[in-house]
Amino acid sequence: MNVFLVAVGVFFLVCSVYPYTRPMDVRSLPPPREWQQTPRQAEETQREYAFALAVSLTILGVLSLAAGLLMG
Repeated sequence: MNVFLVAVGVFFLVCSVYPYTRPMDVRSLPPPREWQQTPRQAEETQREYAFALAVSLTILGVLSLAAGLLMG
């Protein structure tokens, strides 16, 4: 068991919770002009971006955790 990889995997999994729970607090992807002209579209884009970030962090966390547990 590689303790470092297990810790990194747990860290990524913990970090993946934040974009799920607070998608509007993650770094803004749409430019300010889009927020002014079409706020609903900008909000939808922001939510999609946050969801993609959370899924990516979850996948990285699971892979790191599995690699850490399988390494002898």
